[in-house]
Amino acid sequence: MITTGFADWSSTVEQAYLELAGRVASVVVVGLSMGGTLAAWVTARNPAIAGLVAVNGMFDPPAPSFLELLRTSLEQGVDRFAAIGSDIALPEMEEGAYDAAPIGPMISMMEAVTELHGRLGGIQCPVLILTSPQDHVVPPVSSDVLAAAVSGPVERVVLERSYHVAPLDFDRDLVEKRTVEFALRVTAAHEKGGQAG
Repeated sequence: MITTGFADWSSTVEQAYLELAGRVASVVVVGLSMGGTLAAWVTARNPAIAGLVAVNGMFDPPAPSFLELLRTSLEQGVDRFAAIGSDIALPEMEEGAYDAAPIGPMISMMEAVTELHGRLGGIQCPVLILTSPQDHVVPPVSSDVLAAAVSGPVERVVLERSYHVAPLDFDRDLVEKRTVEFALRVTAAHEKGGQAG
């Protein structure tokens, strides 16, 4: 990922959305962590989306001092830091993850989160937010930021037994159940309302 940035990821997500939207009546966008941020980004740009599901996404803009620290690290030749993968409470589960996190792409994402924050109010579709209170990667308050900013109706689910990578953790069945129920409900309402997406 070290040669990529948020513009690369977001354009790929939007291209996938547009391709899918051309084939189906309704689309629900779902994402975990950075995927949740990207899901909100594409939803803010495409009002025809029927629903948004964000699992432990990043929506709280970083402190300018933290961004400055990351930029200084890059300037001093440090281009990565320790890996952030496998934040999972379930002992026998391990997430496939890089052995380090690249700083340049992380700066790109955090700058995009700052820009996205001002556009979250444009999200008018229903939103399902799933949050792990014991998240060691993205502070749980980030879910509160999303819930407070969007204009559409919000449902919240607390994942009490899981860490950041909740879809692989103790609450994985709950994540699946609530996501599928939400998607079926909002797509049915979307299609009944005569909106194509």
